[in-house]
Amino acid sequence: LSPEEAAALADLLAAYVPPGQKPRTPAKVRAFVKEWKMDDLLPALDGVAKDRNFERGREIYASAQCALCHKFGTDGGSVGAELTAVSSRYSRRDILEALIEPSKVISEQYQNTMILTLGGKILDGRVLEENAERLILQPNPLLPEKIEVKKKDIDKRAASKVSPMPANLINTLRKDEILDLLAYLESGGKKDFPAFASLKKAVDVTDQVAAALKNN
Repeated sequence: LSPEEAAALADLLAAYVPPGQKPRTPAKVRAFVKEWKMDDLLPALDGVAKDRNFERGREIYASAQCALCHKFGTDGGSVGAELTAVSSRYSRRDILEALIEPSKVISEQYQNTMILTLGGKILDGRVLEENAERLILQPNPLLPEKIEVKKKDIDKRAASKVSPMPANLINTLRKDEILDLLAYLESGGKKDFPAFASLKKAVDVTDQVAAALKNN
């Protein structure tokens, strides 16, 4: 969706609950900030390691609806890769690249299949079932729609080069919010992660000063 379309459909998108999943807090509607590129953010990646905001990282993760597809900790979906220990498998740069260019590297485990029918129709989705005569395709992992395709009607079949993960997910985020999101992903959801320590210490000191002034 374009930023305008996303804003216009925000209430509908936020209210949708996939079958079998519990309702979630409606996503915060965000305005378009920038079409982020790797070169825009690579120089700032060292900043993920310190002075980050845990609460904001968690809020961004929830607002982007990542949990609909990805499991993180004890919560989330299963149609995408688990993210709890993502930093132990991928570098910070790789995680950023997956956010900005999700179709650049697609895991075979989560790769869609593209089908061209003899009638010239192009279908793209996840194969749920298959036998000698037909297959069942799910175009969108978050929607219940399924398409039955008879194998005798298939002209060509190939692995899709487009990731099921939407592109442009971070284009409504500021740079500091993206860094907080990366730190949150690296933390595995742990508030005592070192990247959040200095900010927490500053908040604690501020609270102590405020309490002292109040008592005096």
